[in-house]
Amino acid sequence: QDWQLSVIGRVDAAALAAELDYLPQGARANTSLVAKTVLALDYEKPRQVALGNWEAESLTDLQITCGALDSWVPRAALSYLESLTGARPTVADTTPPLRGP
Repeated sequence: QDWQLSVIGRVDAAALAAELDYLPQGARANTSLVAKTVLALDYEKPRQVALGNWEAESLTDLQITCGALDSWVPRAALSYLESLTGARPTVADTTPPLRGP
């Protein structure tokens, strides 16, 4: 189903974390690593959830929880990192707006 959502741009919390030396050199940035290094949170999405059917008509409670955390962690990390630098990073994506599912 098309929800008619458009994304104008994005700010990459992981890129800002790397720029501020929160991520190990050469590490593959992901939500779990940002949660651990920036927010001191131990968050690892269970493999069966990560590989699960995210296009299902109904998501499981665990999928819903992980989806919410996948959205919250980068925003919380970005908010914290912004508080350290005093400035909001520029929009990283200059591609045309993306359309929702």
